[in-house]
Amino acid sequence: MGRRVKTEVWKNVGVVRVERDERGRFIRWWRVTGGEVSGKMVAVYGYSFEQGRVVSKRYEFYGSGRELQEAVVTAHYYPPRGRFVTVSARKFASRPWLYGGEGDWIGKPEVES
Repeated sequence: MGRRVKTEVWKNVGVVRVERDERGRFIRWWRVTGGEVSGKMVAVYGYSFEQGRVVSKRYEFYGSGRELQEAVVTAHYYPPRGRFVTVSARKFASRPWLYGGEGDWIGKPEVES
């Protein structure tokens, strides 16, 4: 009914997909294989003013170093449409308006790898 699947990086396991119920309780996990998420990952996060309130937002990019650099630079101009957006750096750099553009960043967004 209200199950959510999210990609996470676990310290001793690597990249995994985690399924949780509507209350956020853990149901199951499995390792990511194939082309879902691979390579390096970078997070760009900050705050955006939206609908009269301040909302925290975050991008999670994955890909090669050069692709990540281009995506991070572009992300400074396009806040994410949702609260959390996980996307390939290559896809985001080629069409950033699909993944972001609502509202404006408040201050400068932070980058974490």
